[in-house]
Amino acid sequence: MEYLLSLKNLLTYPLIQLSQATLTPGSILTGVALLLASRYVARGLQLGAIALLHRQAINEGTQFAVGKVVRWVVMVLGIMVAISSVGVNLNAAFAASAVLLVGIGFGLQKMAENFISGIILLMEQPVRKGDFIQVGESSGVIVDIGWRATMILTRDQITIILPNSELISGQVINHSVPTKDLRIRVDVGVASVLSGVRRG
Repeated sequence: MEYLLSLKNLLTYPLIQLSQATLTPGSILTGVALLLASRYVARGLQLGAIALLHRQAINEGTQFAVGKVVRWVVMVLGIMVAISSVGVNLNAAFAASAVLLVGIGFGLQKMAENFISGIILLMEQPVRKGDFIQVGESSGVIVDIGWRATMILTRDQITIILPNSELISGQVINHSVPTKDLRIRVDVGVASVLSGVRRG
C-alpha cells in the first residue's frame, strides 16, 4: 500500500508550473504513450488505405499519396491529443507558437515552403511515387515523398534528397507521363574511316 502511495506521489509530483497546467511525470508519460500510439495507429491506417485502394485497382502513385495524407492527418491529431492530455491549453499553445513563428519566421520559411510543397505534390500529383523524373542534372525514380524532401533513386543506385519546393517551382521532366514506357535519347557518334587509294 505504501509502495502504491509512493508511486502515485511520484507520478503526480509537479515539475513545471505553466499558466493553466502543471506538468507531472504522469502527464508526461501519458503524452509520450499517446504519441507512440498515434504513430502505430497512423502506420496501420496508412497500410489499410493502401490495401483498400490496391483492391480497387487504383494506381500505385495514388495509393502512396492517399496513404501519406492519412498518416500525416492521424499524426497531427495524435500530437494535438498528446499535448492536450499533458494539460497544455491548445489555444494558448497556438498563440504562443504564432508569436514564436513570427520571431523565427525567416529561419522556418524554407521548411514551411517544403512542407506545403509536399502537400501539393501528394494532392495534385504532378509526380508520383514510381515516376521516372529529371530535375536539372539529376534523374531517377521517386521512391518517397516526405514532409520536407523527396527521395529519388538514380540508375546508379544513388539516393538524391531533393527539397519538395524544387519539384513545384522548378522545371521537372516526367518521363512516366502519359505512359510508363521510358524513352531515352542517346547520342551515338560515328567515326569515319578514310581508306587510301593506291596509284599504279
